[in-house]
Amino acid sequence: MVSTNDAPVTTTKIGNKLSNIGQPSSQTRPKSREPSSHDAQNRPAQYNGSSQRHPDDHFHGPRNGNLQDNWLCNHYKRRCLVKFECCNKYWACHRCHNNESTCGRKKLKSRDTTMVKCVECGKEQQFGENGPFCVSCDTQFANFYCGLCKHLTGNDDHPYHCDKCGICRIHGDRSFHCDVCGICLDVQLRGNHKCRPDSAHDECGICLEDAFTGCQILPCSHKVHRECANRMIRNGITRCPICRESFAHKLERRPVGRRQR
Repeated sequence: MVSTNDAPVTTTKIGNKLSNIGQPSSQTRPKSREPSSHDAQNRPAQYNGSSQRHPDDHFHGPRNGNLQDNWLCNHYKRRCLVKFECCNKYWACHRCHNNESTCGRKKLKSRDTTMVKCVECGKEQQFGENGPFCVSCDTQFANFYCGLCKHLTGNDDHPYHCDKCGICRIHGDRSFHCDVCGICLDVQLRGNHKCRPDSAHDECGICLEDAFTGCQILPCSHKVHRECANRMIRNGITRCPICRESFAHKLERRPVGRRQR
């Protein structure tokens, strides 16, 4: 989950390259069925795992018009609303729900989506009932679709599903999965970072929460959340909060901070 929704850990965001390329929407789509991890590895990504098209592609579907000017929120580029079990209403995305809902649940993920509502025809339907397409008017909800993480968004940040991480991340065009650390890293860190076995779920050195998603690796190898790192740097702090090693001299060469999710 572009959670989804995250990028390769680094001094960047988390990734492992996406090999399956989605087919043009003009082609016949397969009958919908429940996605599985086997599908994600062995079938065209658009149908049940992750759907990847060229970043400059626009959505396809009847009555869509100029969609890039009509996104529902600032978080994801999609043409449907989503619903969760905790609320009896539809939201633009799970992040909008977490920011605005009064139901008490503030940590929903894209995987918690149960229903979607097409913004073109208003049809309510189960998530993934017809893949990334509306069961009624055939509108394509998003260019990138992952049936496993229930993630829908555009291709601008090169989202992809990493089977080894088990979630969707961004920057798949410049990411790889480190099998020793157990997490996706920016390609600039291939052979250029300190591997620590099974360190994927280290705590963020700033907020002390799990750093598996939205993570950055500092030059000293300690992990912090991207947003925590950016906030720390904006406040003029350029030492690792754990070991106190300075990384000020490496900020230009190994920038800390990329976008989610």
